[in-house]
Amino acid sequence: MLKRLSILFFLFISASLFMISCTEEAAENKKEILKPVKDSVAIKDLDRLFFVGNNGAYTGIYKYDFETDSYEMFWSARNESVVKLLYSDDLQYIFFLTARSFGIKNGISFINKIKLYRLLPDLSMVEYVTDIGDAIQIFAYWEGINFRIQFTSIDLRVATYVNRTNQIYSPFGKLIEQTVDVFDFIKNGYPAFDAQSGSLLSPSGKFGFLQKEDALYFKIIKNQYEFFVDTLSESFNKITWTPDENYAFITTSPGNTGEDNAGSVLLVYNTLSHKPEHKWNSGGKINLLLTNTYLIFDLFNGEESSLNIYNYKKFEDVRKIRLRNGCGLTAVP
Repeated sequence: MLKRLSILFFLFISASLFMISCTEEAAENKKEILKPVKDSVAIKDLDRLFFVGNNGAYTGIYKYDFETDSYEMFWSARNESVVKLLYSDDLQYIFFLTARSFGIKNGISFINKIKLYRLLPDLSMVEYVTDIGDAIQIFAYWEGINFRIQFTSIDLRVATYVNRTNQIYSPFGKLIEQTVDVFDFIKNGYPAFDAQSGSLLSPSGKFGFLQKEDALYFKIIKNQYEFFVDTLSESFNKITWTPDENYAFITTSPGNTGEDNAGSVLLVYNTLSHKPEHKWNSGGKINLLLTNTYLIFDLFNGEESSLNIYNYKKFEDVRKIRLRNGCGLTAVP
């Protein structure tokens, strides 16, 4: 009986699981009540930018210097690959995760020997935080000033149980809270990750966007004026605003990659002139980072990935970085 349940479990996992990026997309697409954000985050320009890349043997962290317009390998470790790097919203803190190995084996996803590190951007230093262990899937993001990690693993005592662990770390690397929920997948199904809440409204609540079928509109809440923005068939992923709310950066979730023009979109919208300034398409999820002057984002098309730096105040492309085996703001595609 136990053997039969184990087989059912693996068949269920094979049909239900994807890799880390797919996990994030599923969580971000989860329906949430949309509310205006209370506070906008003060952003600054960076002296240096840290990103993930592979130019040879290891997937590690690279550092780009804005003053010299150059980049170099910053950190790597033998038998470890960087699988996720995340800046805090105010750009003051960085955490990253590494793994010994990850992939899909016999139809089952895995990510083994996960470690958590903290990167101090002002000092260009890396601190080891803790061993996470092995997981089926893992999902990480900043939640305000704290860093949250959720991961699932097979219960070693009961074959049909899946454990979902939730950890919250302070920006200084201290474990603040840890909880473990146990799920019987036969009775309850495979556990989902908690989704990050999003909003179509600006932080002040003065502006917003709405989608009517395939048409996207910008809306001034006070007088209910609406301005046509663009035609988008994809669903919203996230809207990021500058503190003065003069610009909004809209990303959509990747569509069906088997269709023409499928993928995700990044759109820069000027709320003063009521018009879009620039638009990019990507074959996968677009990650972005916003400073006082620059929009920094990654694109993936075909076999090529790139990290892009765009001056949204001057509407100028500043830099496009490509590495031999790929690069990205948070991970290598």
